[in-house]
Amino acid sequence: RMVAALACQALAAIGKEAVPDLLVVMENGSPAARIDAARALATIQDPRSIPAFMAALDNGSELVGFWAEHGLENLGTNMTYFKPG
Repeated sequence: RMVAALACQALAAIGKEAVPDLLVVMENGSPAARIDAARALATIQDPRSIPAFMAALDNGSELVGFWAEHGLENLGTNMTYFKPG
């Protein structure tokens, strides 16, 4: 876990260039990897991550959901995101 957390921080430091790979992890990664990817994406604040964040809100993982909400807040202050029913 420590190595994974350090890798997450390194990818966040790389910034927008890391977004495509992080989006793949958000879709196909293990539960722990998805948490780290969501955290990195929330830090990077790239609009390409919005669909992944929206999907993550319903994935069942509270930690992924937390970082997805945080990422969405970072991308749009005072905006409310919801999935139409």
